[in-house]
Amino acid sequence: MTDMGNDLSSLLEATKTPASQPDITTRPEKTERARPKKPRPSVDETEPQSNPQPGKPEDAAETLARETGDVGTGNSADGPRYLTFMRKEARIAQTQADQLSSIARSLNMARKGRGERITDNTLIRIAIGLLLERRDELNGTTEAALFRSLGLSPEG
Repeated sequence: MTDMGNDLSSLLEATKTPASQPDITTRPEKTERARPKKPRPSVDETEPQSNPQPGKPEDAAETLARETGDVGTGNSADGPRYLTFMRKEARIAQTQADQLSSIARSLNMARKGRGERITDNTLIRIAIGLLLERRDELNGTTEAALFRSLGLSPEG
């Protein structure tokens, strides 16, 4: 029995040694996980958004329409009209963005609730349509030259 007692006591002693006990004074090292990069917000997404009708909760479609800045009365059985358009981003000058918003505001005030809401995106689509109509007049190898070929100043 003494051999068994010695084995048991040596086993108990081994469990008391620091090598067998975890060090609880330090935390295990954290490994850095690669975080997916969030896409940078577009100019429209950086503007503060608010519920246009306080007290009335927005549904997802209203939120999306407000955030994209493209809604109208053209809802169909397939959903809001803006969902039929392809999303495309463009970098524009601050003065262009300011003037675009100003024009949209003026047109919306003049319509007095009639017709569709005019947005920056509405005006951009119109500008693209105008450019496509006048594409035969485009001539040049720089942005400034292309502006001038349409009789426009390069500043926009």
